[in-house]
Amino acid sequence: MAAKNSQNRRWARPNEDERQRFLADVAAFYFHDGLTQSEIGRLIGVSTAMVSRFLAEARQKGIVQINIQYPFELDTDLQAELVKRFNLRTARVVVVGEEDSLRLRLKQVGQVTAQLIHTLLNDDSIITVGWGNTIYEVVNAMPPTTKKGIRVVQASGTLGGTASPTDNFHITQALAERLNGQSYHLHAPMIVSSREIRDSLYQEPSIAEVMALAQRADIMLKGLGVPYPEHSNMFKAGYLDAETLASFREEGSVGDLGAHNFDVYGVRCAVGLAERVIGISIEDSMNARHGILPAIGTFKSAAIVGALRTGGLNALVTDHITAQEVIKVGDQYPLPG
Repeated sequence: MAAKNSQNRRWARPNEDERQRFLADVAAFYFHDGLTQSEIGRLIGVSTAMVSRFLAEARQKGIVQINIQYPFELDTDLQAELVKRFNLRTARVVVVGEEDSLRLRLKQVGQVTAQLIHTLLNDDSIITVGWGNTIYEVVNAMPPTTKKGIRVVQASGTLGGTASPTDNFHITQALAERLNGQSYHLHAPMIVSSREIRDSLYQEPSIAEVMALAQRADIMLKGLGVPYPEHSNMFKAGYLDAETLASFREEGSVGDLGAHNFDVYGVRCAVGLAERVIGISIEDSMNARHGILPAIGTFKSAAIVGALRTGGLNALVTDHITAQEVIKVGDQYPLPG
């Protein structure tokens, strides 16, 4: 009983802005996503009675009226459709201006993703984090937290040779600083020249320990790659050339999660790369309570469909333009049977 009371006291007197964001997300789980109060309790680590009190407080404070009040307008119909079609736990679809730049849309999706993660955090949470422009915006928007003992783990080896704030090493470090937590890095290349070298590196204690921690993550924040030079971070980092990316497309790849390629049906592609990757696999992602994909851009629509079908994700954050295209692609390439 003492442990339960101690857990509930964590929510007693947080910063008021943090409290408002937290109550809004709890209300969204209930009213937008259709989760029961007991399911929400399991999701955020509190009792069903505590969830009921959160919802009552949200109504008393005017957060829940006819609609859930968010800093951004959310398309609840598209959210419900994505949850249903792709068997997700939750989705957030930000309504953006038709003339908004890609950078502005990234910032908006980054802020909504950061709010979602912030609500899901508990004391001693373990987060694995990918890389790229979208993940950078999530980290940049992350508010401070009162939660303690948070560990942020680099999801795959280092891109290498870059000082960009969007690479995986710097993003891991920045997120840990934002959350007043500890960062854990994979001091190895993301892609090595052979499976034998990868297997040998996995035997190194420093790498094995970080990998074991990453595989225990509560929250996995995933970055989504596509096999097109103009949009590929691995191409820009010099890991892959245009000819190699073209061969991936010929094999049916529409995208990758952590350099693990898949087709539009979510089936892994045998492109000869996954066995040389240092980092968590798509299968590892299935063990996390929260597999979150923030992604925008119609050029990523097929990749988003394939990623959601891999089974390694249960939450999507995107904008309404991308969401509409994702639904079209899903209809164009229905799952067999």
